[in-house]
Amino acid sequence: MDQRGPTRQKRLVVYTSKLLTLVLAVTGYLVLGTFLFQWLEADIHADRLQTSTDTMRMNIREFISLHSCVDADDLLDLLAQMEEELGNGGSLPDTPATLDSNQTNVVSVWSGTENAFQYAMAIITTIGYGNIVTSTTTGREATVLYGLFGIPLMLFLLTHVGEIFSLVNKRIRYSINRYLYKLPLFARKLLFAAILIAT
Repeated sequence: MDQRGPTRQKRLVVYTSKLLTLVLAVTGYLVLGTFLFQWLEADIHADRLQTSTDTMRMNIREFISLHSCVDADDLLDLLAQMEEELGNGGSLPDTPATLDSNQTNVVSVWSGTENAFQYAMAIITTIGYGNIVTSTTTGREATVLYGLFGIPLMLFLLTHVGEIFSLVNKRIRYSINRYLYKLPLFARKLLFAAILIAT
């Protein structure tokens, strides 16, 4: 019986349990971050969107009531005002009929869990797309604290995954070498030459 067998099995159990623990920890941390950022940002972002949308509607209504004919300067002024409100996250009405409506379809980027999850994942993986950002001081502070703990946790997970890939690579190389040394010398040289030619 191979004496290394139980050691390999123990090592496999240790690495597998460690990997599973790390994956569960990262997943739990991401879920925590998802709900944290959604809770911190959703209401405030929705309020800002509502205010921007209402301001744009008011500007458009005022413009229409004041001008029966549109000239270029007035149109540029209106667009400048709208550009500022769009920069604050507002959205344009879909049709002229919705200008007089008080009903809005404003949806915050923080209203769904998918964007909050993407934000949390971008922080701990240090990708930082920048398409979703926190806008409150509390949200920014939470982002810093979340990154301080999440980035090392993700690095620890990636390091462990790298160790597992290294062990698998060593095992494959060991198996290949064991097989190759059973071949006659001329067959090994022929195989080596074929590999060199192929690359």
